[in-house]
Amino acid sequence: MRVDDIIPLSAPIKTADNKTVDCISVAAGQVVSIPIRSINRSHQFWGPDAKEFKPERRMEGGIQGDANEIQAHRHLLSFVDGPKMCLGKPFALAIFKATLSVLIRNYVFKLQDGLDTKVEVGRVIRQRPKVVGEEECCTPLCIRRVE
Repeated sequence: MRVDDIIPLSAPIKTADNKTVDCISVAAGQVVSIPIRSINRSHQFWGPDAKEFKPERRMEGGIQGDANEIQAHRHLLSFVDGPKMCLGKPFALAIFKATLSVLIRNYVFKLQDGLDTKVEVGRVIRQRPKVVGEEECCTPLCIRRVE
């Protein structure tokens, strides 16, 4: 049975008509979307350098401030959390780790222009990496087998 509900907010916000609210009313059947990618890169949670690749910030002891309130894996919402958490999370993490360990043991990867290669976000249907100035969304790599 669907019923109307109220979602409490962690901090009050101002609405478009300049009212301060501390909760949001949701009608029965209304779709609520959580902007996972935005939360994973939010300045509020991760600081002014939130969009920079810094794996150490998500390691034990590196989590600070509001990011501690995100209870998901490594404080990221990529697999969501709670009762609606992705059932494939453990499998996906295991497969990723196994694949990565085989690749980094056996191959050396280098961008086409080395560390000087500039990469940006390209938009097709989904966001994809692309080399700055190139038309196609791809990131060419030079790969050689470790000898």
